[in-house]
Formats: sequence, C-alpha cells, structure tokens
Amino acid sequence: MPIADTAPNEVAVGWRGDNEAPLVRSFVDIARTVRDAHPELIARLQKPDCADRIVPAQL
Repeated sequence: MPIADTAPNEVAVGWRGDNEAPLVRSFVDIARTVRDAHPELIARLQKPDCADRIVPAQL
C-alpha cells in the first residue's frame, strides 16, 4: 500500500566514536556499496511503483 504523505525510508546507524565495532563498520560498508552499485534499486525503494497493488477494503 503506498504511503504518499511521508518522507522516503531512511536508515541511521550510530555508534560511539571511541569504540567502533567491526559489525557496525561492516554494515555501513555493505550499505554504501549497495547504494553506490545499484542506484536503480535505491530509486525503486524511495519511490515504489504500487500501481498493481490492491488495498484491502478494511483499510
């Protein structure tokens, strides 16, 4: 179901500057790699084409 009255999805990752965990660094690196390698995917996530979706009557 499209949600038209809100901003696109955003993800924020925070960590203590004096204690950067390897898993956090890995997550950030992977997220940036995907973002940079697949701009078309990011565009689809930001503005999905929901024309073929059916909204249930109870909503």
